[in-house]
Amino acid sequence: MSSQLTLSTLQAAAERYAEAAAQALSEWKWVCECASPGQSLACLDCTGFKLFTELLQKQVCPEAPGEFSRILSARQLPPYSATLKRDCILLFQKGYTTEQIQYFTGMGNQTVLLSWLREAGLMGSSTRDYEHQKQQCVELSLKGLLPVQVQVETGVPADIVSRWLRDVNIQQNRRQFSQEDKQRCIELYLSGKSLLTVSKETDIPQSTVESWVRRSGAKRARIKGGGRPPTYSKTFKLECVALVREGKSFVEVAEIKGCSETAVREWWQKFKDVA
Repeated sequence: MSSQLTLSTLQAAAERYAEAAAQALSEWKWVCECASPGQSLACLDCTGFKLFTELLQKQVCPEAPGEFSRILSARQLPPYSATLKRDCILLFQKGYTTEQIQYFTGMGNQTVLLSWLREAGLMGSSTRDYEHQKQQCVELSLKGLLPVQVQVETGVPADIVSRWLRDVNIQQNRRQFSQEDKQRCIELYLSGKSLLTVSKETDIPQSTVESWVRRSGAKRARIKGGGRPPTYSKTFKLECVALVREGKSFVEVAEIKGCSETAVREWWQKFKDVA
């Protein structure tokens, strides 16, 4: 009796899936013009197939599509391909946000992405589309971030940020950091505190703290009594690589997992092609 019930449940699920797949396929259009998405290993690297799975999940379970697992895109590194550029432009034309485009394509460099959209004439220089982010951009600038850094944080083009700063006449009043600020941040980092903690304690942007530490060549002292550097399992390393694939920076992964940025970079180079 239970076997028959199981078979009936599976059959009903298969019929529901087939119906949803047919509906999704009728709505799905992509430049590859694939008639059977998901039937080839090449689909795993196809931006269009990722869009198809999102559409299929909404058809199968419209009340909770977020419950499904997602296919993570491998982080794209320069030199960027013409196919990646084409996909990013097409997604923007279809109404996707820059954050969604980065998720579907693995394109981590927002500055380059915005430059492609501007080059294609899809993102003008008008400030009206970004007016609701003006206050946030000004506040970040007052904390010491350059327009390019504000662009990375908010997605607002750097030239628009610069224009806002000129309009409110604060370009010359941007917060300046002293040598004492820099030295204090480096000392806090060397004491064992994370970049994020140092940033919060000093009210100095994390990217600025990270830049100071990197340029100073500061290295934390090895824990007393320690001999060899810590060893990590392959599982731990693959977890770090997975976080990079999700779009996190090497520094962010190091902060989350409690290891060094250098180690994360090495593991990425070694395991980036491992599923």
